[in-house]
Order: sequence, then C-alpha cells, then structure tokens
Amino acid sequence: MLAFFSKILLAPILDTLFPKYCVACESNISSQQNFLCFTCLHQLPYTEMERGQSTEADIRLLTKLPLVKAAALCYFVEEGILRNVMHALKYQNQPDLGIF
Repeated sequence: MLAFFSKILLAPILDTLFPKYCVACESNISSQQNFLCFTCLHQLPYTEMERGQSTEADIRLLTKLPLVKAAALCYFVEEGILRNVMHALKYQNQPDLGIF
C-alpha cells in the first residue's frame, strides 16, 4: 500500500525536483523511464541479429571469450541517437547506461 502511494504521490514531486533527461534528445522523461524517452527508444536502428544464425560478432568474439552466442543489438550510425547514447556512456560517466 505504501509503495502505491509513493508511486502516485511521491514520483511527480521527485520528477519536478530532480528531473531526468533522455540521453539522446535531452527531453524530459519520467522517473519510470530509464535513460531514453519512448520516441528515441523506438527509433534505435535495431539489427535483429540475435534471431539469426552466426554473425560476424560470433566469429570475432568466440575465439577470445567463452561465449555461446554474440550479436550486435543496433547498427551504429555516425549521426544519430546511438551516437549520443555512446557518448553519454563513455564521456559522462554513466556505466548503468551500458547495462541498460
């Protein structure tokens, strides 16, 4: 019951006092969202390689690490959402973004 009230009453107050921003487009996001707004999350250039057979990532990593399968989640586009995400991960000290 307490969790329900804290989510309903406390979350909007915390969002106002400590706003979170999308790492890609810098728009304001709610405390329930992780690092990306819904728009940016759905615009990521997903590869869908995890559904396929062997990938180039498999070939390169299997000889170096004890993995069963490896695949790229997204294509890297020089100018775009993923570039901003990678910069936030590398240069703004956001290691949780890498886990996300």
